[in-house]
Amino acid sequence: MRKKTLQRTTRAPGLMSDLGPSRILTFLSSTSVPEPPQIIREMQPQTAISGRLVRFSTQVSGLPPPQVFWYKDSEVLSTSYNGGFLSLVIQGVGVADQGMYRCTATNELGHNSSSAQLTVEGG
Repeated sequence: MRKKTLQRTTRAPGLMSDLGPSRILTFLSSTSVPEPPQIIREMQPQTAISGRLVRFSTQVSGLPPPQVFWYKDSEVLSTSYNGGFLSLVIQGVGVADQGMYRCTATNELGHNSSSAQLTVEGG
């Protein structure tokens, strides 16, 4: 998320301070700028041994915070409204879990995705 800072200088005649007459006032204002989802950290391919745990991780940003969807091949696994650091954990992985996994982040300004392959050995 980006922040935009606006600085405005105003002349104010007749103001006094401990240091004497003051003629300039400076106002700083900060605001968040809406942005489409961005993938900060891409998912990485995983190779897992059958029966073990595997974790796909990614990091997303966006404003407003994106809705996040996890997919295996083209099937939706879960959704989340949490931006930031995200993980999909598969416990007791088996051959049926092998495939392409994708995390898609969506808000009204757009969408972005990260994908990675899961390979399962032994089983």
